[in-house]
Amino acid sequence: MWLMGAALALCVILIVGLVSLIAWQGIRAFWPRPIDLVTLRADHVLELRGERFFGIAVRDEPYEPLPRELERIVALGNARTLDLTAFHTDGRPLRRLYLVGNRDLGQESSLWVPLYELSLATARPRSALLVDRRDWGPWLGEAHALVLDEYLSHDVQLFDDPQSVETPFGPGSAHRFEGRNPQGEPIIVQRTTIDFEPDQASRILPPLIADAHRRQAEIRRIERESRFPIDRRLNRLDLRLRQAELDLQRAQNGRTRGLALPLWAGLLVSIVGCAWLIKRTLKLPVERRRGFLPQMTIRGAVLLAVLAAVVAVIEHPWAGPRITATSLEALRASVEEESRDLRMEAEQIDRLLMDLRHADQRFRAVILDPRTGAQAPQTTSDPREPLVLSQIVRLAAPNELSFAGKLRLYASRIAEFVAGEPRNANQEGGVFPVIIGTVTLTLLLTVAVVPLGVIAAIYLREYARQGLLTSAVRIGVNNLAGVPSIVYGVFGLGFFCYTLGRWVDAGPTDPLPRTEWWMLVVGVLLVIALAMGLGLLARASTRSSARTLGLFAGLCWITAVCIVIGIIATTPYFHGFFEAKAANNISTFRARGILWASLTLALLTLPVVIVATEEAIAAVPRSLREGSYGCGAGKWQTIRRIVLPGAMPGILTGAILAVSRGAGEVAPLMLVGAAKVAPQLPISGEFPFIHAERSFMHLGFHIFDLGFQSKDPVAARPLIWATTLLLILIVLALNMAAILLRARLRTRQSGF
Repeated sequence: MWLMGAALALCVILIVGLVSLIAWQGIRAFWPRPIDLVTLRADHVLELRGERFFGIAVRDEPYEPLPRELERIVALGNARTLDLTAFHTDGRPLRRLYLVGNRDLGQESSLWVPLYELSLATARPRSALLVDRRDWGPWLGEAHALVLDEYLSHDVQLFDDPQSVETPFGPGSAHRFEGRNPQGEPIIVQRTTIDFEPDQASRILPPLIADAHRRQAEIRRIERESRFPIDRRLNRLDLRLRQAELDLQRAQNGRTRGLALPLWAGLLVSIVGCAWLIKRTLKLPVERRRGFLPQMTIRGAVLLAVLAAVVAVIEHPWAGPRITATSLEALRASVEEESRDLRMEAEQIDRLLMDLRHADQRFRAVILDPRTGAQAPQTTSDPREPLVLSQIVRLAAPNELSFAGKLRLYASRIAEFVAGEPRNANQEGGVFPVIIGTVTLTLLLTVAVVPLGVIAAIYLREYARQGLLTSAVRIGVNNLAGVPSIVYGVFGLGFFCYTLGRWVDAGPTDPLPRTEWWMLVVGVLLVIALAMGLGLLARASTRSSARTLGLFAGLCWITAVCIVIGIIATTPYFHGFFEAKAANNISTFRARGILWASLTLALLTLPVVIVATEEAIAAVPRSLREGSYGCGAGKWQTIRRIVLPGAMPGILTGAILAVSRGAGEVAPLMLVGAAKVAPQLPISGEFPFIHAERSFMHLGFHIFDLGFQSKDPVAARPLIWATTLLLILIVLALNMAAILLRARLRTRQSGF
């Protein structure tokens, strides 16, 4: 007993320790750390980045020095200039990892520095700035000037020497050069540089950066509300015209003509005859209506009537071409006119956006690197242009912040992480699209797997005869739980994306001729009729012959299902839901998407739900079933009103396990839907609200991308911890919702 208790305590300690480590590292990931001005020895011989640089200390660790480093340590010791605090207690030298950023300069964003190479005590100047940029990661430096650009007419006089001018931000030095406006017309640009002390940057720049952010928000609003809808409308018009062209081409090839009028008349007569036969059979006395022949008559007549009605709808005599060459030309003219109006409106919006972007380029900041004196550039291809203020996400001076200021910066970083979008190749920014993708995938997975698993478990436990076949099915279900998840991913990619998605987009690849297809339809009707007849005979036969008849009836049903699948896969009447897009080589459901990912994970977690539901159904007391039967309830009524409510806590337990496993799977998602960057969310306010064809971002895949695909693993490590903590919290929240629902159901059941 004590051994089991010790094992349980060890498991609890390991789980609590792991979660505590993730929570601690995730919480402290966004806490602002001071910026050190690192000064190295003037006579250092190692290949370091420079003698003075800004860096954020990450950690210290001992290491094994190289032979030349040992010689260096001995020489410093003989000169009595060696700091003993630069060594570990075991005698090994210590080195410190610094985040130095400034990747635009061609350097690594992190740097190891031996502590014995530091010449002075580490300084922390108040003017040191941490600049979070939209691209190329953070920049560490000091701000020395503000640059203002004014756009003048092309006939303004140029001057060779800089001139002193007054600006709202103080006196500055201005010079003029030739440029062009957004319309390509020549203009004169007057660039004014306002110098200031580095410690004044935190007072001058933040208001201007806030204004730049508002301009960027206005640009995004115009694009989202005005420009992008025009593009979507133009795309819909193109697809509408393309679909009309395909319809006309199909009509000219004779693929939309209906059956001959005599055959259609025969179908109409068969519908009337089947209705008369059903009416006459229903007039028979109840005892005679229960016989084999009346039941077969009713079922066969209903089946034939439904088939005849479907054929009459599809193949009516007036099923000629729905579009002609004349109507196509009229449609083309209408589309061209509407497209022309939309393009004119788009040009006006583009001019407005160009003016806003051009105005956004007016405000720049000169932020210098202390080692090289280089400025933070607008782009790496043109390092002479200073950094535009709208490119700065956040400007912080950690060394001069109070504790309250650090808390505000910490809250700002967390808010950006939760509600912002990724940037800088996912190494910075937020994970809001990742959260949306993860939650949407998990909910779709739950909606898909729980009903399917419950139905399968009910059939296996309540309806299927317990024999060799049922045992084999259960063994197969249990074995599916042990199949590697990547196998499910390969299956989802091959079946859902490339097979089913291809059929949804463009219809069958090789449709059957219409005559052969209708022969298959007739064949499947005969097989279904045979299966129904064998089932009725099995009910009226002895026990030994009933098994044989039931086996043959089951084989007939399996054959009918296979034929129905073939009928659907080769139908000549379906050309895809997105035929026009497929004709333009645009994949909709043939590509990877959140629908296929959720169905793949549903198959992966299906065995868990089936097993848990079967056990829950088996745990319902037999006395409750017998009492229901004794009150006159049927089998399905008993299952629906007695068994399922009693088994609901166990069913929810299976759903919780499925959600927990599905939310953390990564390998299948890499093949069937997850993307490094998804330009659009899988849910939006536009119909149909859930866009099942879109790719998505997932927290598990995001963690993999940060840990193994990042160009700077050191800088991405805090984000890995924070994303892992967020994934745990989301899974915990979903599980807690299901657990609370299960507890409520148990409370209600205990009251009866």
